[in-house]
Amino acid sequence: MTDDLAAQVVLLHLGRGRDAALSIGELSEMLNWPRRKVEKAAQQLADDGRHPLVACERGIYLGTVEEVEAYTDALRRRLVSQYRRIRALRGLARRMRGYRQLSLDLVA
Repeated sequence: MTDDLAAQVVLLHLGRGRDAALSIGELSEMLNWPRRKVEKAAQQLADDGRHPLVACERGIYLGTVEEVEAYTDALRRRLVSQYRRIRALRGLARRMRGYRQLSLDLVA
């Protein structure tokens, strides 16, 4: 089965609204597919931007405009938070590298 067909099959099993959310595990069992195949198909649906795929703590579902907007805002907040952490860790690594170089200079 091609990736596009797998994505379409997953799409057909998704319901509208948070109450219809299905976990990847539930979809995997329903379709009798490996979990990774379902994850890949769901990721393809999310990335193509043609379907209102929304994730919540219960699973994934097809959302309303308001749910898609709220999900987009939540993803953006996570992205900004992760970017701040990456910047902080890069700065720490530079400082650590400088400290290590200073230590080597003092020993030599």
